[in-house]
Amino acid sequence: MEDNFLMISFENTHTAMRVERLLEPHMPVATMPTLRAVTQSCGISLRLPTQAYEQARQLVAQSGIDPTLYAIYLVDSNKNVTVLSQ
Repeated sequence: MEDNFLMISFENTHTAMRVERLLEPHMPVATMPTLRAVTQSCGISLRLPTQAYEQARQLVAQSGIDPTLYAIYLVDSNKNVTVLSQ
C-alpha cells in the first residue's frame, strides 16, 4: 500500500458504514481507526488510495449524505494530516 492515503472520518458509525458500502464497488476501501490528529470522529474511518479523492468526493456528495457528518483528509507517510474536504 502506498505511503500517502486518504482518510474519511465520520461523526457516527452509521454514516461510516453507509459510505463504505457506497464506495466499495468503485475503489479499494479499508476500515481503520481514526488517527489521533483528528479529534472529531466516531473513531472509525475509511482508508482510500490518494488517486480516489475526486471520485470518492463526488460519490459521497451525490449520495445526499449530510456533508457535516464526514471529512476527507490526506495523510502522508509521517502521519501528518491535511484537511481536503470538511
